[in-house]
Amino acid sequence: MVKTSAPGKMMFFGEHAAVYGIPCIAFAVNQRLYCSINKRKDKRIIFNFPDIGLMDYEYTGSSEDKRVKFIEAAIKNTVGDKISDFGFEVETRSEMKKGVGTSSACVVAMVAALNEFFKLGLNREQMFGICYKTVLDVQGKGSGYDVATSLYGGFVKYTKGQLPIPMDCPAKLHLVMGHTNIKADTVSLINQVAEKKQKFPHFYEEIFRLTENCVLEAENRIKIGDLEGLADMMNFVHGILNGMGVSHPKLEELIFASRNAGALGAKLSGAGGGDCMIALASDTTVKAIMAEIEKKGGAPFEVRVDEGVRIEDI
Repeated sequence: MVKTSAPGKMMFFGEHAAVYGIPCIAFAVNQRLYCSINKRKDKRIIFNFPDIGLMDYEYTGSSEDKRVKFIEAAIKNTVGDKISDFGFEVETRSEMKKGVGTSSACVVAMVAALNEFFKLGLNREQMFGICYKTVLDVQGKGSGYDVATSLYGGFVKYTKGQLPIPMDCPAKLHLVMGHTNIKADTVSLINQVAEKKQKFPHFYEEIFRLTENCVLEAENRIKIGDLEGLADMMNFVHGILNGMGVSHPKLEELIFASRNAGALGAKLSGAGGGDCMIALASDTTVKAIMAEIEKKGGAPFEVRVDEGVRIEDI
């Protein structure tokens, strides 16, 4: 038996621009997905995903069920024809909140588990290539920051298709996530931005240039521990994202409620269109911000930076 776990992720700076090769800053969060693989006596490959009510589901390699597409693609890209040698059983268990990348954590945990189970000897760089290919195979688009962050953990600076660069996390960083309870469609939002970029190319070149400047300035503020300067960049870049049309009325409500409750800065995190926002708090304002998010109908969670994928049991 092999058991692995991988963390969720949140984008801090660089939403949407990251798809076009602009650097972004992201971090792994303290919510994990666990994946275990056990050998079977027969040659069947069985999925058990109790969190989503899917049990005793047999792998075919070409399922149309969206719930298993990432796992099936991860198996194909990691072990290929080796799966015909003997059967095994895959089970996942998640402690993750909405909006922090369950799919990416599932891919990372699965690839790491297969690597150990089949003794493939893949290093982290090779696993990243497999994870990124898996995401592209399933959804067609994406920067790869999600699997990179879940795989490597911590705070990272990431540029599309490259390996992430670890960053130090400020010692007094207090972050609160607020989920809108509205599910967003990441691919649709990426397509929406692509259409606007095609219609207004010069404007979007400037938008992405400003976004990159925000990322670089945020990186500097993180290095020197200037949380107020970091908060200014959060507020600034959220204005850019709102102007791009990827925010949502509920996101705006939670963001302004957080600021009114004492957040130094707040912005949407991820593709937008719903899902989640993130607020930079002080040690004395965390509870007030969480209470205000909940009062406005959101789901709050105090976020801590976590390590990347790990082996839990062999």
